Amino acid sequence: MYTGSITLTNQRGTALVIALLVMITATVIAIAANFTSTTEVAISGNQRMYTTSFFRADGGLELIKSYFLDNFVFPANVGGQTAVGAVADTTPFVNLGLDLTQSNVRKIREGNPPPGRGISAVQFRGNYYRARSVAPNAITLEEEFCLISPRPR
Repeated sequence: MYTGSITLTNQRGTALVIALLVMITATVIAIAANFTSTTEVAISGNQRMYTTSFFRADGGLELIKSYFLDNFVFPANVGGQTAVGAVADTTPFVNLGLDLTQSNVRKIREGNPPPGRGISAVQFRGNYYRARSVAPNAITLEEEFCLISPRPR
């Protein structure tokens, strides 16, 4: 029976083991980088789609207000609404990609003009409307605005 210690002096194969460890580490880093870049591309694509839809909806609000003001086709009664699809020329709204069935203008209330405008509440009244613009991917924006008109005598 042998009770002494064994000393290994043969180091052949050490370079192979080190090279394999370096290759495994490089492979793990490459896989992580690939996963990260794929995720970043998906995030930026979603962000671009959201931003495009948001600005379409925002442009739709401005277009709705402008068109309705130019043609004065606002609902007359509180609670009434006018769909964008009911206007004479829907081409600009279609070009923006708005959902014409859901985009509309509603009259929400009548009352005094907004305070601080220097307009007499005795002589003028405010007609308050809410414009709703629905863009692709169901991005919905709403904005309230007031049209001021003389009070009937």
